[in-house]
Amino acid sequence: MGLCDVQQGGNLQLSSTRSINCNLSANKSNIKNLNNILIGHFLDIGWKNPYGETAAVIYAGTNSSQDREGRMRIDETECPGGYGNGARIVLWVKTDKDYYPTIIEKDGWCK
Repeated sequence: MGLCDVQQGGNLQLSSTRSINCNLSANKSNIKNLNNILIGHFLDIGWKNPYGETAAVIYAGTNSSQDREGRMRIDETECPGGYGNGARIVLWVKTDKDYYPTIIEKDGWCK
């Protein structure tokens, strides 16, 4: 998302088949679509679970029952004040030591 700011909008080409629209409107649907692009990209470049888990290292969803060490779960979440103020990405990472969310948002996503 930082590269989107540096190039001041447009499209960010992740690979020959995947790109991010840096000017997307940060609503629930667009953030879910962006998450799917990110998931596809990381799987395309061969990210694997360092703990040896055979399930995909990154996936989308709100159901934490599939979270296991070394897996990342990506979803969207509302901005402070609700979805009327925008949406952003939440990335859950589970390790053997911790389990926590990281909020990712581009400047201007939350009003």
